[in-house]
Amino acid sequence: MRNVILASTMLAFAGPALAQVVDLGTGGSSADPEAKRIAVELAPGLRSTRDLPWNLQQARRRLIDGQTVSLTDLRQMADHGDGFASYRFAERLMETGNPDLADDAAHYYGMAAATGRAGAIFGMVKAVDAINDVDAVPPRRMDVIRDILLAYARAGNSRAIDAVLQYHLDGVPFGSFGDDVESLVLAGSGDGAGAVSLQLATALLQQPDPTREELERARDYLERAQASDSMRTVLIAGNLLPGVETALAALPTPTPDTDDAPTTEDTQ
Repeated sequence: MRNVILASTMLAFAGPALAQVVDLGTGGSSADPEAKRIAVELAPGLRSTRDLPWNLQQARRRLIDGQTVSLTDLRQMADHGDGFASYRFAERLMETGNPDLADDAAHYYGMAAATGRAGAIFGMVKAVDAINDVDAVPPRRMDVIRDILLAYARAGNSRAIDAVLQYHLDGVPFGSFGDDVESLVLAGSGDGAGAVSLQLATALLQQPDPTREELERARDYLERAQASDSMRTVLIAGNLLPGVETALAALPTPTPDTDDAPTTEDTQ
């Protein structure tokens, strides 16, 4: 019962404050520049210019040479699996500043990322953030973008990790990322990692009578939250930690499993 009262007291303090954690913004990034370069190849992509129709072969050569290529040709090359053309087409869409084209840009940035162009992850996240009405985007398209982002995050790309944690925290545009969050929060180093750590800790403390394992996990998450750059996250975690330590100290000392206890023969 003491644990129930303690957890309820801590959550009564944390609830409103946690809801007010500042917008961490997916524009931030992790401090590890090498991790940003981690690429994932989810699709083979175009292997040779000769695999394109003749008119697009000429367009691709112009693209590679830095010459002007029409939007129509860029899109057709992208739809043939050309990751470079996908990237350039997405850039051109974003340059229009038209939010109605943001989901198209996110889609083509995603196609570029799927062929192993890690830099496209930055553009994809920016484009996703620019989408005006997520509900108007075909669910299948958002599912593909989510899968690409998650694949990069699982591979250790820091930009993708930070974005997944922020989107999970916001609940939009992809909803919950489920069990992946617990492993990603250990790899993340942005403010999103700290805020999600705090979220995971409070979720554990919401249990009616937290077990020792749950309290220890909550303590680990709170300690990680204290490394956040967000002062609010640090303060909330710091206020919750003493209560968790008190709850742990109040639990009975674990006793060894009788099956593992040494027998008389073992001691002789």
